[in-house]
Amino acid sequence: SFYSLDNRALVYPDANMPDIGRLKFKAEWKGRLNLTLALHSDFTRVLPAEKKEEPKAEEAEEIEDDEKPKAEGEQKPRKKEQPEKQDPAPLQKERLVDFRKNNAFQNIAWINPSKRTHADMFGTGYTMTLYSSYPNLSRNYFSETGVARTQRMASVRSNISLSEGGDAEIEIRYNRKESLMILFINGTYAAQWNDLGGFPGDGTGFGIVNNTSNARVRISEVMITSWNGMTDSANSMVHPDRDLVLLGNGTDRFSGQVIEIKDGVALLKSAYMNAEIPVKDLSKIVLKKSTSTDLDSDDLSEDLTWAEEPMTIVYKPFGKIRLNPISAERNLLSGNSPFFGEITVDLSSAAMLRFTEGSPDLSDWFDDL
Repeated sequence: SFYSLDNRALVYPDANMPDIGRLKFKAEWKGRLNLTLALHSDFTRVLPAEKKEEPKAEEAEEIEDDEKPKAEGEQKPRKKEQPEKQDPAPLQKERLVDFRKNNAFQNIAWINPSKRTHADMFGTGYTMTLYSSYPNLSRNYFSETGVARTQRMASVRSNISLSEGGDAEIEIRYNRKESLMILFINGTYAAQWNDLGGFPGDGTGFGIVNNTSNARVRISEVMITSWNGMTDSANSMVHPDRDLVLLGNGTDRFSGQVIEIKDGVALLKSAYMNAEIPVKDLSKIVLKKSTSTDLDSDDLSEDLTWAEEPMTIVYKPFGKIRLNPISAERNLLSGNSPFFGEITVDLSSAAMLRFTEGSPDLSDWFDDL
């Protein structure tokens, strides 16, 4: 998790954001929300061209001599030959972030939103600012003379409602080829932008900055993945009576009942066919809504209640499972779950084992409400 108690930025300058993909994370905040996201940024600033120097004293005297009346027979002083005009020197560029050997989030302090444009702060790319009641998207670039430009983009539907002190799941889907960017909040379509000028630059980095010094922000569960390019809402992938299976090619999906997943094969049964689909070809399985359980409900049965606080296994690029651990050997972990019973999971693709929720070093995050 990234905690921001001031306006320092979290940047990932070489995130390798795909041309068609999505950025997803969970945001929690205290106070008024004012969060800026740098998207497809190159974190390179163009230095303005140097100003031309004023004429020197000798040149000024020559101009003055030309203007004075000359006596008869007096010759004008011979003018110095003017040098040929030269092409302007190429603009200089400045890398805004020092690279480290390994790609990693970096918390940097050079950003001062009150004195610079977003182009000066993040380079060429986009910046999306999320407020409590609306979002906006800006296009950042540099002119041919090196002047920083920030252009606000018109949006299709941009009203949101986020309370002071809350949390939300933010998802941004984008398509560089179609110059499209879509914002979802808690799985619901919130806004859309189409850049007729095309995506600026070729940056693949992103950053997050909290613009309100007296507000606190926590960012967690950050994911950058590919996207199939389908513009429908995430909620359309839920059916009350059928499981939905989406294949990795991004276009094919089937509905029916997932009977089992065994030996790397998922068995899908429907009224039209019985399909055996290799797990490696699957992108996503969405179980039918009629059998889902609200884990936050007060009416949850004792059979589905944790006897003690479980451990969370976080997988990369996304996914997690909660278990009460029993034993571990090499890359295998055995544990109990009220949903699965006793199971053994493979940890080779796990990114983190989280034994406690939250951070004990920042306990005031929860106590200072």
